[in-house]
Amino acid sequence: NRLEAAAHELETYLAARPQDAARHEQAARICRELGRNEAALGHYDRAIALGRGSSELQAARARTLAALERWEEASALLEQLAAAEPTNAEFRFELGLMRLRQAEHQAAVRAFAEAVRLRPDFVEAYTSLALALQLAGDCPGALRALDQRAAHAAENTGTYFLRAICHDRLRQLDAAIDNYERFLAATTDRESTQAFQARARLQLLKRQRPRR
Repeated sequence: NRLEAAAHELETYLAARPQDAARHEQAARICRELGRNEAALGHYDRAIALGRGSSELQAARARTLAALERWEEASALLEQLAAAEPTNAEFRFELGLMRLRQAEHQAAVRAFAEAVRLRPDFVEAYTSLALALQLAGDCPGALRALDQRAAHAAENTGTYFLRAICHDRLRQLDAAIDNYERFLAATTDRESTQAFQARARLQLLKRQRPRR
């Protein structure tokens, strides 16, 4: 395995030359690829202590903290990065993802909304904004975010399912049925939890829909 060999070579090198910040950063990236997140964090911390404190390196450290499920530390670091670079949409987006994982839905909404304000064609941020709004109980807002996303990218299984959930909760039966059906037609995983839920809701909603 070339990555394993590279990691071993770097560790040997750094044992002899521990002050090489650039090599610590390189070692951190390789450790991340190998899933050795504790080791990666140690190398990032060493690189930063030796003076390599770029925003991208700090963001990589935040992702490593998140991989270790140290969500609060990761979020705090991304808050600092976003404040230092107020036009960086990616930092806002990543902060939103952190807040979403912490079930801080309103904070996630704010971060994703800022990301799409800064980058109006940020498709992934619109999707995540819609999800955060839905989880926060704002289904009309989630649908608006999905409509904004649709101006930049095609619908997919995720957006069909999210639309269906929102219309379902708003008791907009025809739209909910239509989107559940679109989701089921598009999905390749017929045994997923979402597919099971979609089939169950379709059966129920079709019985509840007034006859024409």
